[in-house]
Amino acid sequence: MAIPVSQKLKYKTIFAGCWLTMAVLDVLMIIGLLVKIPIITVYSLLAYFFVMNTSVACNTFAYIGRSCESAGVSIATTALWSVIVIYALVTPTMFNVLKPAGSFVIFGVNDLIAGIFSLVYLREIYGLSSEYAKTVY
Repeated sequence: MAIPVSQKLKYKTIFAGCWLTMAVLDVLMIIGLLVKIPIITVYSLLAYFFVMNTSVACNTFAYIGRSCESAGVSIATTALWSVIVIYALVTPTMFNVLKPAGSFVIFGVNDLIAGIFSLVYLREIYGLSSEYAKTVY
């Protein structure tokens, strides 16, 4: 029986590696849009969604739940969903004003910042007991 990748890797590796991978995929999407080769954009977007949904999206709440007390989980979840709502509201306007390539520049910079932040500030809690994991912050 295969073990999911997220059970073999540490949280810091998953988050930093995946955010940085998504930043590279954003660059590929921008290139595809600028040189007008839609297949590059489509495959990059599909790879982006795959990386996002198999790594960062499913491990974020696991990390938050293991490293925060209940009040911290509530605050982190509210912040996370607030950013998602803001992106959902702002993205159509960004696409109209900045065009898709400009919008993906912003998303790429965001992913790059998230990757660097994960490398520098994220504390590893993989393998720690639930009680001790809540004390690392």
